Amino acid sequence: MHWLILAAYPAMFLYSRNASEFPPEVMIVPVLVTMLCAMEVWGVLSLLLRNTLKAALITSLALVLVFFYGHAVALIGNPHFYISGVHIGHHKILLPLMSGLLLVGAAWVIFTRRKLYTLTKVLNVAAGILALIATATTVAAKVSDGKGMVVATYQAPDAPPQPPVRPAPDIYYIILDGYGRADTLSDLYGFDNEPFLDALRAKGFYVADRAAANYPQTALSLACSLNMEYLDRLSETVGKEKRDHLPLRHAIADSSLLRFLKARGYKSVAYDSGAEVTPRRGMDVWLSQGPDLGEFGQALLETTPVPVFMRDFKRYDVHRRTVLHTLDTLPDLAATNSPKFVLAHVLCPHPPFVFDETGKAITPSRPFSADDGSAYMALRGASRIEYVEGYRKQVRFINARILPAVDALIKNSPTPPIIIIQGDHGPGSMLNWESLEGSNIPERMGILSAYYLPAIGQTAPPRLPDDISPVNTFRCVLRHYFQAEMDPLPDRSFFSTAARPYDFIDVTGRLKRPAPIESAPPEPATE
Repeated sequence: MHWLILAAYPAMFLYSRNASEFPPEVMIVPVLVTMLCAMEVWGVLSLLLRNTLKAALITSLALVLVFFYGHAVALIGNPHFYISGVHIGHHKILLPLMSGLLLVGAAWVIFTRRKLYTLTKVLNVAAGILALIATATTVAAKVSDGKGMVVATYQAPDAPPQPPVRPAPDIYYIILDGYGRADTLSDLYGFDNEPFLDALRAKGFYVADRAAANYPQTALSLACSLNMEYLDRLSETVGKEKRDHLPLRHAIADSSLLRFLKARGYKSVAYDSGAEVTPRRGMDVWLSQGPDLGEFGQALLETTPVPVFMRDFKRYDVHRRTVLHTLDTLPDLAATNSPKFVLAHVLCPHPPFVFDETGKAITPSRPFSADDGSAYMALRGASRIEYVEGYRKQVRFINARILPAVDALIKNSPTPPIIIIQGDHGPGSMLNWESLEGSNIPERMGILSAYYLPAIGQTAPPRLPDDISPVNTFRCVLRHYFQAEMDPLPDRSFFSTAARPYDFIDVTGRLKRPAPIESAPPEPATE
């Protein structure tokens, strides 16, 4: 049975390393698929060889080599060799090597005259031990984060039921991940974003020039803005020392905003961002560009050679298509049934940097990573200069795509829509995930925050402060358009590390304009 255990083990191992990031059910489909594939291989080999032990050994060897492939790529990096002018990359090295090992191993198993019972017993024990270790690691992580299960019913209070304005407007919440504030882009990135902001203002948007994120991490930020509350109660319940993100995902998927709007006849629509933090559970409509493997499934697939042969599963290509799918199809939603709440979470201009300023594809020469801040800088070959240049290109790209999208939403909506374009946090070229003092707080917390809040019926547009933060975004919208009794909260910003996301440190007093960095490369001249 070693081959069947080894078929399940890759998903078990990957989950054991990321137990605080995903619910256990993400393993179900990958484990079933790999076990079924292994059963088919074992069955065919058993028929051909007329020997179940040999079929099992070859199946196990194939599983080990297939699921070790991605780890081998990460280990050797991306060496470049040229033979007679022909480029030899890591895939051209590893694929023949792994194939050769499989052929040699299979040939030995097929032609050996040795008894294989002892080897089979050893492999059964070894596979069982591996599975037990992965299980024990997962259980230990879940016990350590056990309080996260207590808050599975965490819910912020609903706003009192009040009739909305008529006709009810569609609401578009467009999260451009990592999109920083204008002064950050100017001072730290040498990028003038005022033409884009002026274009938004010309369309009727209000741009909050001093807007700041409430939290530096996407899951924290979305949980705060969609529940219209700070996360102090969640921190107290889960524990400041915990890292478990599952309570945050529950708070996002079952947010106060969604429950408020659904009770008033709204349908909820969400785009697949490629990140598990984007809520799928609880949404009425889920829009995805292709095979929906999820973040966990895609990461598991990346440990195999499959993406080498199938473009549909190459992670940089998948990420690029995911971003484009949202930007391309968002305008089409204006003509769909109303009223609706649309959550479009776009992982751009956040790393990875896969677009130039014109939208042309860029593929980094390293294994896929969507890491930011100090985790990005730890990648092979990464630097702050690379970050700044890649980020600027993606800001130009996203700016050019967002303007026509909002034009279409405004023009084609039967009732003037509410459109909010917001960064969940700022960029991270100077972010240290484990150190407040080692991070540039104005860079990370300053965000783009633009509001299209139209006059509807007898309701005039509201007036907003220029330092409004996401916790008050929908408090303002619900109070103004739905007569909800929700007063604004003080606009505060809190920092927390990746290891202790619930251990909040108030950094509101550190949000002064960032000092320019001399090492920031200048914006290239354009003709």
